[in-house]
Amino acid sequence: MAVNPTDMADEIRIGMGFPPPTSDINIGWATGVLAELTENGTASFGGSPGPHPVSGLTGPSMALKIQTEAGYPFISPELTLYATALSNYIIAFAVVTYTGPPPSAGNPDWYLGGTIGGMTGAAMAAAVALGVGFPFVSTELLNKCTAIVDHIQSNAEVEGDGVLPPEIS
Repeated sequence: MAVNPTDMADEIRIGMGFPPPTSDINIGWATGVLAELTENGTASFGGSPGPHPVSGLTGPSMALKIQTEAGYPFISPELTLYATALSNYIIAFAVVTYTGPPPSAGNPDWYLGGTIGGMTGAAMAAAVALGVGFPFVSTELLNKCTAIVDHIQSNAEVEGDGVLPPEIS
């Protein structure tokens, strides 16, 4: 499997209790978040199958992707804070565990497949609330962050080519 913005947007809609159909804005948000993860996110690798951190995400880059995909006329300061909190949380807590063959002499392909774990919706929601300045974690924020975390951890694939850092899809 791979991450899918339409599926994640639908999971967010359901989690937040919105009626169908999934809005273009929700699809834009999901597309922006996942584009930042798949276009800029990389997984480190070393001498063991894991866990290894995810890096490369930035809040301003994610905010631009969300703004573009959701059709917002500009990037608000709140959007930048929100995207920065999401990016920082993923970098701080997402870890990749490789599922390929174990490392051995002459076998650099052990990191060809991996999964992402280490995150929770509650912790992501707390990080977003703190980063944006919300007075508390609302049920809607908790459900949105839980849908984001669950989708990434259930669907993201990490693959390498033996030379470049593994990519997330």
